[in-house]
Formats: sequence, structure tokens, C-alpha cells
Amino acid sequence: MANSKRTRAPKPATSNTSAAPRRTPSRKRAARGPVAPPALSGDNGTGPSSPKSPEAGSAGWLVVKYAANEALVVQDAADAVYQEAIIGALTEARTYGEFRRMLPAGEWDEVIDRLHIIEEWEDREDDWLDDERFDWNTPFDSDCVAGFSEGDYPAWSQAELDEVLPKALLRKYATRAVSVHNGGYWHIPHESAPALIADLQALGFHVDDEVNFLRGR
Repeated sequence: MANSKRTRAPKPATSNTSAAPRRTPSRKRAARGPVAPPALSGDNGTGPSSPKSPEAGSAGWLVVKYAANEALVVQDAADAVYQEAIIGALTEARTYGEFRRMLPAGEWDEVIDRLHIIEEWEDREDDWLDDERFDWNTPFDSDCVAGFSEGDYPAWSQAELDEVLPKALLRKYATRAVSVHNGGYWHIPHESAPALIADLQALGFHVDDEVNFLRGR
């Protein structure tokens, strides 16, 4: 995905060594469970919309995205929607109240410890983000969220492709690369998208791309 601050895929390093990856584990995938692919007419669970490969596991609906580092992101649909909601809140919220309301359910409890106290609240630290005493109309700036501008929050999906793609397709299409600041990740070039999507569909996955699935980014 290539345009704004909302796409923060780190630039690959020219060296093949780097500090260890600073990854945020993808807790949400296990918590939400699998997302069923959209049913086709007459599908009784054995038709083309149902996963066919044992290795595909519980992932039946995938989204392919095109990151700014010229590599693909592949996520299950639930993760794609969840991450999109987080990024939307981070980049579009005008106040702390809007930011909290725009986050997907449960994410406020995850992100609250990442929020740096801003200067105007330093002398009222006990009231900072308090449900009753904090002014939720305080202007919000995503730079106050630790890890967002560095690419550590939300979790870097390209570092987690081995949790999404069947191993055979990971070996076929992905290579290990190293970013300057965020460590290792799986690099699948944009031009591999048509073949990768075809192979995933042959395994029984329903596959969308970001153009048809997510709001424009």
C-alpha cells in the first residue's frame, strides 16, 4: 500500500543483519477465531468457498494488501478489518474521545499504556485518561502513541506471514528480508500477487485484495 502515514512498512536494509525483530504478537487472531468465507449459492460446506487444504487450517478468507516497501501483506479477513479499524482511529481521530470510540472493541485496553501524557496534562497526571476527570475533547495526535510512527503498532503483518500462509506457499513466494529498524520479515514482491492468489484459491481460500475489500488507503 503506497501513500500516506497510514502505511508504515519499514524500508528493507541493504545488509543481511539487524537487531532482533521488535514484534508485537498477534493476540487478536486467536481471540477472534476463524472467519468463514462468504457462502456461494448452494454451498453446503463442501463447495468452492470452503477450505480444502489441511494446511490451510482455520483460515478460509484472506486479504492481500500492497505495502509501500513493494511487498505484499496477507492477512485473514478478521485481522485485516481489525487492523484497518486501528489505523483508521490513529490517523483520523481528532480528539482522544474520538480515538477511543473509533478503536475496535477491546483495543483501548491494549493501547492505553502506549499513550504518552501530553504537556498540557502533565500537572494533572492523576486525571490523565480518567473516565470521569479527563477532557475527552483534548486534541489527539497519533505521535503520542508509542510504536505507531516506528512501525511497531499495530503489529507488523509482514513479519507474521508464516502464521497465515501455508508453508509450501511461503517457501515458494517469500524470502526473508531485514528492515533497518524492525528486524526480519517475509518479503513477497507485488508482482507475485496474481500467482499467489491463484494458488491460494486452488487450496480453497476465498481471496480479496485491498482495493475491493478495504476502504482506500
